[in-house]
Amino acid sequence: MKISKKNNFILLFLYFLIMIFTSLAELSFSPHLWVYSKYVHFLEFLILGFLLSLYFYEKLDSLFFFIIFFCLIVLSVFDEGIQVFSATRTLTLNDFSINILGGFTSLIIIYIYKKIKNG
Repeated sequence: MKISKKNNFILLFLYFLIMIFTSLAELSFSPHLWVYSKYVHFLEFLILGFLLSLYFYEKLDSLFFFIIFFCLIVLSVFDEGIQVFSATRTLTLNDFSINILGGFTSLIIIYIYKKIKNG
């Protein structure tokens, strides 16, 4: 099933809103949730990188690879930066790095897939 560009954009936008909400959420309901924080950061940006790569799939060449990677960096800075407004969350370089690694992983998978598929 192929998702239209419009539906892909809506999905990407909704996912970004969910990311903002979870970044600002007070996670006091489970004090042990922080144990999985690094996995959540990686998975969160793995999905974001996947959605961005699919949105720009038709244009995904070397230039768009770096444009999407730059977008992932900016979104990671934004995602970590808004945590400053939360009483229970903190901004860390480690989380930022894991965000970028998650996004880069999905971006490289989609990029390689397209290169192999198109020859």
